[in-house]
Formats: sequence, C-alpha cells, structure tokens
Amino acid sequence: MMAAAECSTSCCGSAWVTIRREGAHVHWTDWENNGGDGKLPLEFRFDADQYDAELARAAAAWV
Repeated sequence: MMAAAECSTSCCGSAWVTIRREGAHVHWTDWENNGGDGKLPLEFRFDADQYDAELARAAAAWV
C-alpha cells in the first residue's frame, strides 16, 4: 500500500502498487486505486542505484 486515508481504505480509498527489482531497474506496476477518480499510471521505472540512494537518503531523514 502506497497511501491510505486516516479514516479507512473503504471510506476514502487507498493506492496500491507492486514494486519489483529486475536487474538494473526498479519497476512500479499493477497499480490499484479504490478511491478518487481511479486514474492510474501504467508503470514507473527507476535506475536501481539511484533508487537505492534515494531510499537511503529518505531513511536517514527519519532518524
């Protein structure tokens, strides 16, 4: 789950995505949205090294 409303997923909706690593890329696919207008991206593809660096940066910000 990428995001959900504070009330509940059945009330205001939530967004789901499948994240998988394939070689030098990270893919976000198979989006689901049970709220809002239902518009969804087809796929995002990221460079795996850049993705890992951004995850590390975000994790360090939470410390």
